[in-house]
Amino acid sequence: MAKFCTNCGKKLEDGKPCDCQKNVTPEGSLGENLLDSFKGMFAKPVDTIKTYTDEKSFGMSMILVGIMSVLVGLLTMSLLKNFMEVFMDSITSGLYYYSTIDIPYAQGFFIAAIATFALSFAFTGLLYLVNTKMFKGEGTFKEIYSLYGVTSIINSVAVAATAILLFVNGVVAIAVFAIGSLLTLIYLIKGLNLIGPKDENKHGYIYIITTIIYVVAMIIIMAIFQ
Repeated sequence: MAKFCTNCGKKLEDGKPCDCQKNVTPEGSLGENLLDSFKGMFAKPVDTIKTYTDEKSFGMSMILVGIMSVLVGLLTMSLLKNFMEVFMDSITSGLYYYSTIDIPYAQGFFIAAIATFALSFAFTGLLYLVNTKMFKGEGTFKEIYSLYGVTSIINSVAVAATAILLFVNGVVAIAVFAIGSLLTLIYLIKGLNLIGPKDENKHGYIYIITTIIYVVAMIIIMAIFQ
């Protein structure tokens, strides 16, 4: 039985969401939209992705990715602190040596934060090329970055929780980080329903191919500058 859009009455093709609300962003201030997106990704994630995967949400998504980048920087500092504590506890007179070593917390924070923010553009740019050029998807770069931005909310919360839990239980911290990454991946692939090719069977392959190319490119770049 044919299904129709509840907003405009248009017939839906193969169960794919209607695009009549594609470029409609809720009216409100930037702060209100940020708060709405944070609450929505936990209360109604799919609806929130549909709402904020558009070009108008590009600026807000940059802020969301910026927040995630800062949290990744804090997680890096947390990892440095935990590593140094474990390392110093394993050697004689650990407290003395620990107090005399200058640990690059600030440097680690800024490198991790800046790299995370910069690489978000590299990954979404590559995702855009794979989606549109290889699989004939319809999304623009800004739409794909907006999708990346709104799904990064889950990852941001997981990163923040991981940074805190590292001081309590390392195993739990790793588990929380893994769950957050998995949910982010699931929602990112789900969001491709809005901007990817009509054949949903290809959506998983878009992400896999993008990730493989991205990782290979990073390995080559690190090998060149090593």
